[in-house]
Amino acid sequence: MQLVTSMWQLLRGLDGPAWTALATVVMAIATIVYTIVSVGLLRATKKNAEIARRAFQLANRPYMGVVKALIGNDPTGKVLEINFVYKNLGRAPANGLRTDGGILVDGKPLAINKLPCELALAPGLEKIYRLVSTDAEYTYITTSKTEVHPYLSFHYRGITDEEYNFHEEYKLDLVKSVLTIVTSEAT
Repeated sequence: MQLVTSMWQLLRGLDGPAWTALATVVMAIATIVYTIVSVGLLRATKKNAEIARRAFQLANRPYMGVVKALIGNDPTGKVLEINFVYKNLGRAPANGLRTDGGILVDGKPLAINKLPCELALAPGLEKIYRLVSTDAEYTYITTSKTEVHPYLSFHYRGITDEEYNFHEEYKLDLVKSVLTIVTSEAT
């Protein structure tokens, strides 16, 4: 209480120029505080805008994936056919879609026939990517004890032109006619 009384007496004793100086100091301090608060708000706004942009990208982007990997039925029994059923599981079209599929035998790629795929794929649509070996390759695969790894990779863009990749590799068991996923990566 004594402090308040002392301050009041001090203020009552000020003349015109002293009041002007005091008001200037108070305004300068208020301006500095306002500037600090404004800079903090600007930083928070930028951070929130970046979070909102990233959330929009993640919610509205294509997600390419293999929904089924099937071993085809060749009536002649002379070729290996593998069908990858792939789909855009996202909410935006996959633009500039490039695929690369193949069969690795003991880590070496086979020269196989590939069915071309779409350059863009709308959400929810399924397509088939077909790999077919030659007669000689099929004979090599079935007569030797080799590891057979079919794979499929995608490279594509979303609506914001951000680029994405998907790669999935399988191990083929010809005896059981089963494809098992070995690796699956997506960005």
